Amino acid sequence: MKQKLKRTWGLWRSRLMYRYKPGVHRKLKKFYSQFVRPGDVCYDIGAHLGNRLKAWLDLGASRVVGVEPNPYLSRELRHEFGLDNRVILLNQAVGAEEGKARFHLSHMTPTISTMAGRHWREQMRKHSSFDVQWDETIEVEVVTLRDVIRAFGTPSFLKVDVEGMEAEVLLTLHEPVRVVSFEYHNAFPHAWGRCMRILRSLGDYEFNWSFGESLEFNSERWLSYDELFDILDEYTTDDPSGDIYARLRQA
Repeated sequence: MKQKLKRTWGLWRSRLMYRYKPGVHRKLKKFYSQFVRPGDVCYDIGAHLGNRLKAWLDLGASRVVGVEPNPYLSRELRHEFGLDNRVILLNQAVGAEEGKARFHLSHMTPTISTMAGRHWREQMRKHSSFDVQWDETIEVEVVTLRDVIRAFGTPSFLKVDVEGMEAEVLLTLHEPVRVVSFEYHNAFPHAWGRCMRILRSLGDYEFNWSFGESLEFNSERWLSYDELFDILDEYTTDDPSGDIYARLRQA
């Protein structure tokens, strides 16, 4: 019963923050309108409650793929999008190789549920401004990004937000995607650097970044790999985390 109450509280917290907050959908549409065009295919790896999926659909995306290993969030996604034939929902995790993996659920704060190991979770707990706990560990099916792309097509926009496992998701990406975003945490500089290097090996990308859920770029111009790396490398764990965006220069 205690776990069920925590799950219910966590889901309502997420709904209030990401679905019912006044103006959030309008802000998402405005931000993503610079990337998503009518007819595009968009992927959300770590879809949570699907607020990005809805924004992309409203911008004219012909297909959106939402991947979410958390079974309770996946149920929410099916309830919201299950009848929309433009939406493909996968209750799986994405990783460097196919198989099974341990997935650590945080019921009160479902956004930080993760496949990451003990060190990542300890660092997140240490640097978090609130008490975070992982209450339950389940086994989930893991697929690769390469296989998802083979099944559903190359995305024009790819979002990756998987709590410490972003590089593992990108490892099997073998072709450039027009625009990619991935979450970064200042406590793990090697992780975001690895993601940037993977993308740089695939195409001529330029970069920008935003803090948290601000949906606002911190630079008025797009930066080279070296420029953004030098900026983020100066950050400490006291600086806000957020998302890094990479777009092909010819896009």
